[in-house]
Amino acid sequence: MNFSIPRLLAGADSWTELGRMLRGGRHLRAWIEAGRPAPVPHPVKVRNILTVAQLFGLKKLVETGTQAGATLAATMHHFDELYSIEIYEPSVVAARKRFADHPKVKIIHGDSATALPEVVKQIDDPILFWLDGHYSGEGTGMGEDHSPILEEIRHILDLRPVGRDAIIIDDARLFIGKDGYPPLDAFVKEMKSAFGVKPRCADDAIFILPH
Repeated sequence: MNFSIPRLLAGADSWTELGRMLRGGRHLRAWIEAGRPAPVPHPVKVRNILTVAQLFGLKKLVETGTQAGATLAATMHHFDELYSIEIYEPSVVAARKRFADHPKVKIIHGDSATALPEVVKQIDDPILFWLDGHYSGEGTGMGEDHSPILEEIRHILDLRPVGRDAIIIDDARLFIGKDGYPPLDAFVKEMKSAFGVKPRCADDAIFILPH
């Protein structure tokens, strides 16, 4: 059930910096030589987000799980508006300070299981959802469960036109039927029925693309 993210970076002047990140780095080369195992290096996740955004002309990003704001920092120059929901207050404070000079980046303090609807109601345009708002140990926060993914998907289905947005769910390896994650095969089957398109898996992420 794997597929390849199109490599649109080569020759694209506006993506030179990201292309350099992906080509260089001892850690990244070691990851490729090891067979691209999970977890995936952050530059690869950024590459995938920006590739999907470019493929479908998406200029609004909604992220769950801000943490240190690394994904926002790496992608903000490619989006017109970026919204990030974070449950852990110290991360919210740090991110708001980090992006204080960038008004198009909006940090929302809350549990994405309940805060996501108010965010998406503000956005009429197609959205790229980057769903990564889960508990992962010290320095992260948790709502009722380790992962709010099922509630996040429910809100998207309730509030957004089906087939218009792109959804990328990080950490596919965690979909094993515990801690708020359903089994991956069952989840993919349910998402295919709900969204009318078969989700695809690559680089430890689940992609539900516009159609």
